[in-house]
Amino acid sequence: GNHHTVEGLEEVHLIRDFFPSKLLETKFDLIFSFAILEHLEDPLNFINEQIDQLTDNGKIIISVPNCESYLKQGDLSIFIHEHYSYFTTESIINLISKTSLELEDISTIEGALIYTISRVKKEIDFPFEIISNNQFTLKVENHISRIIDLFDRYAASELAVYNPLRALNVLYITKNTNIRLVDDSLELLGKYLPSLSSKIESFDQLIIDPPKCLLIFSRTFGEKIKLKCLAEKQLQNTQIFTLEDLE
Repeated sequence: GNHHTVEGLEEVHLIRDFFPSKLLETKFDLIFSFAILEHLEDPLNFINEQIDQLTDNGKIIISVPNCESYLKQGDLSIFIHEHYSYFTTESIINLISKTSLELEDISTIEGALIYTISRVKKEIDFPFEIISNNQFTLKVENHISRIIDLFDRYAASELAVYNPLRALNVLYITKNTNIRLVDDSLELLGKYLPSLSSKIESFDQLIIDPPKCLLIFSRTFGEKIKLKCLAEKQLQNTQIFTLEDLE
């Protein structure tokens, strides 16, 4: 049947079906979606379908990746094949204005934009920056040229990139497809990424044979990873950069 239990959620009624579902028999006070909206071709339709399932005083909470800092810096790592939309505060305000609901709150938590919408009319101004296409194109060119400048100072074997999934687009565009790749994810260890020729190494493997230059390709955790690298004796002769350092 369509009724399932999951360990720890035995008391929760789980419906395994596509939304909207004929198996939903009631309206809800809270509808929450996490990292869904950016995958949908028609986000407005998806929100409207949720509104149909909402009680009068209900709220919808939606969490999406926050693309603002990437788009501001022309960082192409944000673009991945699974995503249709790349949300900023501006685009969320535009999207919600096309629905019958009001935007109640926008919060930013570790790389996510989380917004609450309801029928409550609130006079709140959510400040946002407009990122024009021209600005973005210029920033992309700057971003790529700074990385080319850095990579040109070293032989491929002397370079390593931390968090290579994020670096994939730029490595491919700049033809730096045979430099060393490092990641903390055990799932990626020893695996390959499209167009790149090196196997992904762990941090421990990296410090056994330190590179001359390490570029950390993470906006959310770049500073944390850099501090971890700087604390390693074996990496004291390695030049360590975050994307922010290059900017």
